[in-house]
Amino acid sequence: MTFRDRIQPQLRDWYDASAGFDFEHLEEFVPKCNAAELANLREDPQVKAWDQMIPGPDGAPQVKIRVYAPSQREKAPLPCLFFYHGGGFLFGTVYRQEDLCQRYVKHVGCVVVSVVADDAQAIRPSARTSAKNNAMNFFIDNSSC
Repeated sequence: MTFRDRIQPQLRDWYDASAGFDFEHLEEFVPKCNAAELANLREDPQVKAWDQMIPGPDGAPQVKIRVYAPSQREKAPLPCLFFYHGGGFLFGTVYRQEDLCQRYVKHVGCVVVSVVADDAQAIRPSARTSAKNNAMNFFIDNSSC
């Protein structure tokens, strides 16, 4: 499946008309963009961030999440913000908004959970909805925030 195939057919004309949006080179651009996002990650001493696997929806593989929490915190639960990164399932990773998620933790005083979009979620919209709902239910059921 190409990146162009991932776009809803009724939206392709809009992307084609967008200045600077180049489907012909997305296959090369995306891996470079994703590598740059990882290379530019910066730790914040006030925020602990980690990747975690949680059970997937029934019959589906596990779901990868990225969790951000205050480095120093009381044992009491904190509010939990579920963050869904952008990229339109074409490019971008959960790490693109690393700095933003760290700021939420520091300035809002919460735990941030971001669901990692995988290729199956990019291909099947129902898979991404199930993964997001499953992540929220996991945290609600386990009082994890």
